[in-house]
Amino acid sequence: MQGLAESSGESLSGQSVLRCGSDCLVPLMDAVVQSDAMIRSRMQIGCWMQGSVGARSFSAVPAGEGSKVHAVKSDEEYEKELKRAWEAPTDSGSPPPIVLTQFTAQWCGPCRMIAPYLDELSKRLEHVKILQIDIDEPKLSKTVRDAEVSAVPTFRFYKAGKVVSELQGADPRELAKRLAEMSEA
Repeated sequence: MQGLAESSGESLSGQSVLRCGSDCLVPLMDAVVQSDAMIRSRMQIGCWMQGSVGARSFSAVPAGEGSKVHAVKSDEEYEKELKRAWEAPTDSGSPPPIVLTQFTAQWCGPCRMIAPYLDELSKRLEHVKILQIDIDEPKLSKTVRDAEVSAVPTFRFYKAGKVVSELQGADPRELAKRLAEMSEA
């Protein structure tokens, strides 16, 4: 876990990361990274709260090679994946499964920027199942409504079938910290 936390500074898997220290819940950033040192596009910063910003069309970041991040397509599939995680047999020495649900949107800059980090987590942490919920997907409307998500990205941490933590914003260090704490408990 220490290696993951160290890589969450200014570079994730070789890609530059923009950090916003504002008190905004979710800074929206639209940046195209040419190299670690040069950003060649514009950056838009603001808060997205449900209903205050219309959907924007951006390309989503596809899961990287070997990624175990699961993009859920429907409410039924989400329920099935959660149930499967709780019922999965575990070795006596392995930690209980943790489900990390990311509420995301294709137009969300921070969601795209944290995607490589989530891919890396999914490869390294066998006991963590990462589910992605696109808040704009009509077939996931019940899941999004029930979760009362007000900002993206929002991360929900589940253990033993219960929500034990929630994180709003694309903060790799806090994400790693909470997963480490849950893994030890």
